Amino acid sequence: MTMETEVNDEFLKLVSHIAERVLQEVLPEGENEINVVLTNDKVIHRLNRDFRKVDNPTDVLSFGYDEDDLLGEVIISLDTVKRQAKDYGHSYEYELIFNLIHGILHLCGYDHEEPEEEKEMMQLQEKLIEKYFQEEGTR
Repeated sequence: MTMETEVNDEFLKLVSHIAERVLQEVLPEGENEINVVLTNDKVIHRLNRDFRKVDNPTDVLSFGYDEDDLLGEVIISLDTVKRQAKDYGHSYEYELIFNLIHGILHLCGYDHEEPEEEKEMMQLQEKLIEKYFQEEGTR
């Protein structure tokens, strides 16, 4: 089942704003650029199956590139974000930002394969999310 999500200029500005802030915070040196792809469960399911050998949709995927200024792509399923926001009792905005930051951190070299890595990544992710919502006064 696919859910419709309105993607307007304000929504795209939010995604761009958060991506820029996270990159400045985590990689303050140099020009770094990423592509953010907002998609649906059908597309992310195919990507997850083809690249990770996991035959299910997921919330976010990150693909790093070996280009000078282009770190890579963060691909987010808006269908899954909407579902998870409801399941976890978060706002849609919170869940989207959570997944965007998570994907960007992967591009910046963070991972969660080992317990210590996971702890470090999750702490930084929470810090960045809290910082944004404190500044914006929402959650």
